[in-house]
Amino acid sequence: MYCNNCGAQNKEGTKFCTTCGTSFNKRGNKLIGFSNKISDPFFKKYVKNVSSYRKLFAIGLSIILTLAFFLYGHFSDEMDNPQAVLIGLGIGVVYSLIASKLGTIKEVPSWQGEVVDKKKQRRRRRIKENNGYRYQDYIEYTVKFAGPNGKEHEITTENNDLVYNYYNVGDVVKFHGLLKTIEKYDKSHDEIIFCNACSDVNDISNDYCHRCKAPLLK
Repeated sequence: MYCNNCGAQNKEGTKFCTTCGTSFNKRGNKLIGFSNKISDPFFKKYVKNVSSYRKLFAIGLSIILTLAFFLYGHFSDEMDNPQAVLIGLGIGVVYSLIASKLGTIKEVPSWQGEVVDKKKQRRRRRIKENNGYRYQDYIEYTVKFAGPNGKEHEITTENNDLVYNYYNVGDVVKFHGLLKTIEKYDKSHDEIIFCNACSDVNDISNDYCHRCKAPLLK
């Protein structure tokens, strides 16, 4: 942890700065620095559970595909069983293998960097409808982060400027490779904090996420 008064580095849990004597009980100092709560076992368990849910969903969908082809072969005149069920089973197995691989959350290297750019752009998308096409306007908000060795990360939202307003160019941040989320170094002037597990918005006074109960990194 770093002192908000003189910038000196101190051990976590220190009550007073060893350099200038400033108390760390003040709200501002408490919310400056990268949290050591990232090492809480909750996060590894959370990531493991998310991976398991994705794999179970993939298996369930493959079973539904197989059953759908079985019914198609049973009631349709175009294809009979067991040909239909074998095709369904083959598609289901391939899909399950691909989805299982994509559903596995792998940890990547963490890195420290800063906010390098913010963009607010008006966009337009073309939407196909029964009688033709129509155009829909929206605002795209993008925050760009950069770290050492060319590491980059972007957060983009549509018609929602909450993340866009949360960060300022020059803010020091840390990318957590296990969660694939960003933590801001200085939270002393913030009224909200994002959960690094489920990304939900919390009041800065909360210690745990109101949605998933993850420790908030502050």
